[in-house]
Amino acid sequence: MESALIILNQLIKMAIFCVIGYILHRRNMISKEGCRAFSTLLLYVILPCVIISSFIRESNTETTWKLLISFGVSALLVVVSIAISKLLYRKNPVDEFSSSFSNAGFMGMPLVSAAYGSDAVFYIAGFTALLNILQWTYGQRLLSKDKKLSLKKVILNPLVIALGLGLLVYFLQLRLPIQIQSCITAISACNSPIAMIILGYYLSETPFKDIFIFKQGYWVTFGRLIFIPVLSMMLLYLVPGLDVSIKQIMLIAVCAPVGINVAIYAQRLEKDYIRAVILICQSTILCIITMPIIIWLSTLLFG
Repeated sequence: MESALIILNQLIKMAIFCVIGYILHRRNMISKEGCRAFSTLLLYVILPCVIISSFIRESNTETTWKLLISFGVSALLVVVSIAISKLLYRKNPVDEFSSSFSNAGFMGMPLVSAAYGSDAVFYIAGFTALLNILQWTYGQRLLSKDKKLSLKKVILNPLVIALGLGLLVYFLQLRLPIQIQSCITAISACNSPIAMIILGYYLSETPFKDIFIFKQGYWVTFGRLIFIPVLSMMLLYLVPGLDVSIKQIMLIAVCAPVGINVAIYAQRLEKDYIRAVILICQSTILCIITMPIIIWLSTLLFG
């Protein structure tokens, strides 16, 4: 119950940041170019710092074993999410993309940091990096089969690079200068505010009534916020040798709403951008209700 209350409290804080982004755009204080600049800052600087920061810790056998298990479980959960989305939403590529990939980076990481501390991001770094790789490859091919993708661009994805650097820091036990370490920590703290201000911008682009009257969106939101998380919770229950806290950390990443990247890719590939934005907004609003409930249920199930 305590974890669920912490998550609810953090979601309320995030909602306040969203309102700030909403107001700033409505008052023409943030333009589309400004939002794009914020997104670039988040993707190329802030999120990589969050990942690297989580790997600055002492290496030991127990922690390494938990990290390896979390990597394997992350792959399983992402594959399950994609398979379910393919089964339920294959007639609409935007819906399938939206259901397949959660907002684990922009929303999951701040929630995990708030509930379990910044070090806990260590256990979902692989999940987040894998999501970004698959969005960049499978996701774009899903939206546009004719789109040619470069392996070089996948490898040079900032979150993949950050994961690689983080692993080097952890396994080689590299000691970063205190000034650099302090900068990384300070930049990481900007994750939640900047991510939610961007989301508030998206919310301001769509009339509230359109978000709630879009009935088809509720079916996608059901899959993203309830069906996939509940099935993932059952799978996590069956995983041996993993602490309850780590299982809940990974579940938070799965429970996150539709990822913002679906709107970015839909706009870039000239697909149904408005539909993507509505799905992001609708699932983000409703996750304030669903996420604490799922986490509370997991507390009962995991013991």
